[in-house]
Amino acid sequence: MSGYATEKHTAGYADNETHLDVLIIGAGISGVNAAYRVQTELPTSSYAILEGRHELGGTWSQFTYPGVRSDSDLHTLGFKFNPWKARNPIATGDNILSYLRETVQKFDIEERIRYNQKVASADWSSEQQRWQVQVDVGRGEKKERVIYWVKWMILGTGYYSYEKPMFAHIPGLADNFKGQTVHPQFWPEDLDYKGKKVVVIGSGATAITLLPALVEGGVGHVTQLQRSPSYILGLPQPGNDSTPPWWQKMLPQWMVLKWKRTCTSSFLTSILLTPNRLPIYPCTHPALLLLHKLPQCRCQIHSRRYQEATTCRLSD
Repeated sequence: MSGYATEKHTAGYADNETHLDVLIIGAGISGVNAAYRVQTELPTSSYAILEGRHELGGTWSQFTYPGVRSDSDLHTLGFKFNPWKARNPIATGDNILSYLRETVQKFDIEERIRYNQKVASADWSSEQQRWQVQVDVGRGEKKERVIYWVKWMILGTGYYSYEKPMFAHIPGLADNFKGQTVHPQFWPEDLDYKGKKVVVIGSGATAITLLPALVEGGVGHVTQLQRSPSYILGLPQPGNDSTPPWWQKMLPQWMVLKWKRTCTSSFLTSILLTPNRLPIYPCTHPALLLLHKLPQCRCQIHSRRYQEATTCRLSD
């Protein structure tokens, strides 16, 4: 493949390291899953994973706000080739990141990841039947440009910008509000909110996980502002230290994991198909599951910790 590129490569990469069959962009859950499929189903193909940040994990590395966790159960969100085996199906960001690290080490994917390499452009060459991918290697002023030539690109980059998140335009906020404004995507490590008054704007998955964590962290008072109500259902979740039922100890692990995935998908399907028949039950368990944008759903269930926060709903 050395005849396909004439540009001079930098950063110490030889031609065989920048001329690949498959180039995977992003070392999050999607990128790791794609890497496993490539190396198992196309064992003779060369590939690499480019990760723009300093470590793998994507969302679970970038987001560090209080309470960050999955909004899907890890028995279905996790890898089929390396199932999530912990007792808790809803996991914290740290646990998910550890799961990803364990996966790439176990299946020899880690050595294929090239960190601090951000794609600047990708252009298809009909003449050479290859993608020409220009990549900035390094951070800050030490960046160098590397040219990759690849047959296939797999994009596992997610759907939002790590550098420029979507900011809500709230008239008068910057001019009239004298306190500190924080975006969850860039949560300061040294932010001290204990005993203070906090307002959380929004009612999506981030707000749902953030509010109980702020209460646990000692916030003085927290208020949620939302345009329209979300639908919250509290579900019990076993802890990692809890003892599994006797029948789970007797059955093969693959059967137990399949049962968990089937139960979860069946439960959610039944809710989606019968939104008008959901009863209102009291819930005291801290685990929260956000059922996002269910039309006409009558289910409005809050856990005890969630009720400790004051909720204000703004009219549409």
